[in-house]
Amino acid sequence: IEPDAYSSYEGTDISTHEITIKFNETRQPMLSQMFTAVEGIDAVVIIWPIVSQDGDFMGSLSALFKPERFLYGESDLFIRGTDISLDVMQLDGLDIYNSKGVDTGINIFTDPEFQQYTDLIELGHQMVDQEAGAGSYTIHSYETGELVTKLAHWETVKLHDTPWRVVCEETAE
Repeated sequence: IEPDAYSSYEGTDISTHEITIKFNETRQPMLSQMFTAVEGIDAVVIIWPIVSQDGDFMGSLSALFKPERFLYGESDLFIRGTDISLDVMQLDGLDIYNSKGVDTGINIFTDPEFQQYTDLIELGHQMVDQEAGAGSYTIHSYETGELVTKLAHWETVKLHDTPWRVVCEETAE
């Protein structure tokens, strides 16, 4: 089942995708990292095995989605009217959701735009190493262009062994 706009991709071979290979080996529920899908969009897939009443593997059900579309509505309820922004980061440094819509799809470790912000990169490594924590970094404000100090607090959410760091940020007074 897919939206009409993607029907031309029906039947496309995805057997060489990392998540498909891993699922076929384990037949366990999985949530992927963000990747470029055959439809040409950056997305995440969740896969669930289908088994018979006798426990025999019969196939799988998968849902492909864009994390920002999935997270926007829910996260906006919590931060609307505040100065807080929300990011969701994979452990490879890729920002898969930014509530302000500015950094989604950018990797803080590899994107040239962020190389000048060494304290942000340091904090990013800390976020990868620690499931929860807090820290600060200095960056140019998107709104003013001035250097500002951001305070960041993060926690980990995990589904099917795939962890994401949920980061709440605000500008320090």
